[in-house]
Formats: sequence, structure tokens, C-alpha cells
Amino acid sequence: MPEPEFTEFEWDDGNMDKIAQRVDPEEIDAMLDGDFVWLRNSRERSGDYILVGRGKSGTPWAVSVVRTGTQGVWRPINAEPPTGQEKAQAQKEGIL
Repeated sequence: MPEPEFTEFEWDDGNMDKIAQRVDPEEIDAMLDGDFVWLRNSRERSGDYILVGRGKSGTPWAVSVVRTGTQGVWRPINAEPPTGQEKAQAQKEGIL
């Protein structure tokens, strides 16, 4: 699967507050500085894709994102530890 263009996350009070319930949004922003893998999200879950990579502390995260109206900008809507399947795919890609 070709990877979508990705340059930055779109943050506002709504998604920042939701993400902050689990993890500091700066931890997630730091994923931009490292390697991550794009996974297509299942139809039963929210979000277009899941990004799996390591945050600022080195902790692995799975971040659900949706498209915005701006090319390369994605809105994070959830962040959680990766599932076994997500982690396995990231390991296969050499990310985790």
C-alpha cells in the first residue's frame, strides 16, 4: 500500500484533550521525527488509518487519524498502545 502524504498532525482543544487522557500529545507529535508504519483502519473502528511508531519516550503507540481538508495534515482522534497485530506489522516493517 502506498503511504499517504504526511507532514503534520492537526490539533485543537477537542482532540488534544481526548488524547491527553492517555498520553501527552507531545509524545505523539514526536512520532513525526521517527519511523512509523501506516495501517489501514478496519471499517468497524473510527479513523481512516492507524500510525504505529514510537513516541518521544520510546513507547510504542497506535494513533488513529482522519483526513483533513489540507494535504499531508491528519487529525489524530485516538492514541493507545498497539494491538498484537499492529505491533507485529510494525515489527515486520522494522519500526518497533
